[in-house]
Parts: sequence; C-alpha cells; structure tokens
Amino acid sequence: SKIRSGGGLEHAFQFYKKLRSHSNKNLLFFASQELLSYLEFHFGEDSRVVLINGKGVSGTIWQLFILRYILKKNKNPLLVTLDAASACFYKKNIVIHQDMLAFSFKYWVFQGDLKNQIRNLIVLILQMIAIKRAKHVIFQSYYAQSLISKYIKTPVSSVVPHAVTNFDFDTNIEGCKDKVGNCINLLCVSPIYRYKDYPVVLKSLVELVNSNIKFNLKIIGNFSDCKEVKNLKKFIKENNLEKSVELLGGVSHKEVMLTMRNSDLLIFSSRCETFGITLLEAIESRLPIVSCDYPVYREIITKGGVFFPIGDYKSLAFLIKGLSSNSVKFDYIRHEQHKNINNFNWDKSMKKVMNIIFNERQ
Repeated sequence: SKIRSGGGLEHAFQFYKKLRSHSNKNLLFFASQELLSYLEFHFGEDSRVVLINGKGVSGTIWQLFILRYILKKNKNPLLVTLDAASACFYKKNIVIHQDMLAFSFKYWVFQGDLKNQIRNLIVLILQMIAIKRAKHVIFQSYYAQSLISKYIKTPVSSVVPHAVTNFDFDTNIEGCKDKVGNCINLLCVSPIYRYKDYPVVLKSLVELVNSNIKFNLKIIGNFSDCKEVKNLKKFIKENNLEKSVELLGGVSHKEVMLTMRNSDLLIFSSRCETFGITLLEAIESRLPIVSCDYPVYREIITKGGVFFPIGDYKSLAFLIKGLSSNSVKFDYIRHEQHKNINNFNWDKSMKKVMNIIFNERQ
C-alpha cells in the first residue's frame, strides 16, 4: 500500500488485522510511517511489515524494480495492492481499488494547475494498465465499478465497500434537540482541495446570515491546497464570518469523532470521492448529514438521505434552514440515516476480501 488517505489507512489496518490470523507467510509493504506506528501500537513489532522509504522518484524506483525483484525472489506470489498504480507491471495481482478520482471528469475540472493535470494523467494510465492486467479487481462502490468499466474492460471484479470502526464514546444524543432552532453547530470534515467545494458551503452561510439563522461552522481537514485555503480565508473575512467559522486544520481521528458527537449537522460538499469514509463516520456518530448529490453517496446513505445539487449553495442553505426549524424532522433523519450503518461492517468486508484472495490463489 502506498495510500495515505484516512480511508486507505483504515482499510490497510483492517486488512493486516485479518491477514495475520490466516498465515505467517506474508510480506506487507506500507508507505506510511503513521500506519506502521499504528500497527505496532496495537500488535507489536512484526518483521513481515516493511516501511517503504521514499516518495516521488525513489518510491517509483522501489515500485518498478525492488518490489519486482522481491516478488520474483519469493517465487512470484500473489500480490494484493491497495494502490492500483503499484501493480501495473505485475500480472499475478488483486487490485483493491482505492482511488477512483483519476477517472472522474469533475475531479479533472476542479484539480486546477497543469502540474496536477499531468500527475492525474500518469496515475490514470498506470491504473488502467493495472486493472487490465489484474486477476481480480475489488471496487468500493457499484458506481466505481460501472464508471471504470466504461473506459476499460475489467477482469473479474467485485464490490466490497469500506466500513467504519465503532467508537465507544458517550452515545447520548438528545442534547441536539435544544440546539436546533437556536444556534446550529455545523461541521465539515475533509482536506481542503478545490474539488471538495468548500466555497458552496461558505456561500450557503451568507444565505443563512441573511435569514437570521444562527450557526457555528467547524472545518476539519489538512490545509492540502494552500491557494484554496487562502481563498477561503479571504471569503470568510470579506463576508464577516470570522466569528462563526473555524478552520481547525488536521486533528487526530479521535478528536474528529468527538467533534462529530458534539455537532448538529455534517455538510458534505465534495464533488467526487472514491467512497466518502466521513459519511460512514458521521452515520456511526448519529450525526445527521446533508450531502451533495453524487452516486457514491447515495450508495452509502440509502435511508434518510438529504441531498442538494452539486454546487447549488442556495439549495444547501434552504435545507439547513428547514432542518434548523424542525426538530422532529431533524431527529427522524438522524435515526433513519443511522440504519445505514448495518450495511458497512469490517468483519463482513474483510471476509469477502479474504475469500477472493484464497480463491484467486488457487
């Protein structure tokens, strides 16, 4: 795995957790020191787990030459990868497809400068080669499966969704009722990139101000795109939103979950995602969600969905106003959305993954 996203790291952790109970003849390579430390904290040191040192060119050299040498030396075992681009020059592999963004037109449009566009093109080509050569491709959603199948004929494929870890925090949620209609606590959780479309959220807040709706918004997520962060701060200042909007940057996962438990409503505005692990975490936390209308999100929120057209800040503001003034509807949405959590379980997902691996190994 070369994946560093929150969902990708959790998937790698759960995969390792399941795999270590099956065999001691595995080698695992991760590009994240954070994940390696996390594994060691929970399971102790494991000589089979190796940290891939090097990003960029050195990481590519490792992938193209060193990894291939290791595989050949070990009599060409089955390679399972969470990063499709890593498997593009090795045939005997299973791709757990973690990154659909390169196949998304919306992502290309909103990713910005030429440097990123070139990077997207390279990733797209590598992923297409990897998918075409793979023995089996595991997608995270039916939308990803159908979208990528339009561009390339996939081999045998399956859909195994992400899941969510259950956190044993205080589950008392009745306090939300008193806040609705007085001051609604809004939350956004996602790294700051252009395609996350935070401007649509901020513009909806201006609509709320004009309607005399009191609110607080916390935005949690790494400042990944400095230019976009600068633009957001400028908008906040120009529209006198400084007292109502907090840019918290990156925080610990536990703090994210605690903040969810103390918020009233999650706003999810990202124009495209491979899956959207934040939505699952909000559902597990019993935090109601208002999301833009994207096919992957509808696969996650099959019950109690509240969606607004992508980029439509007036529709988003209208939905927030409606919920803030109707506690009964607010609670109904929260409880209906929480029913979706039964569809996403790590034990079930990893059992499916392991069955695919053992069948393809034959």
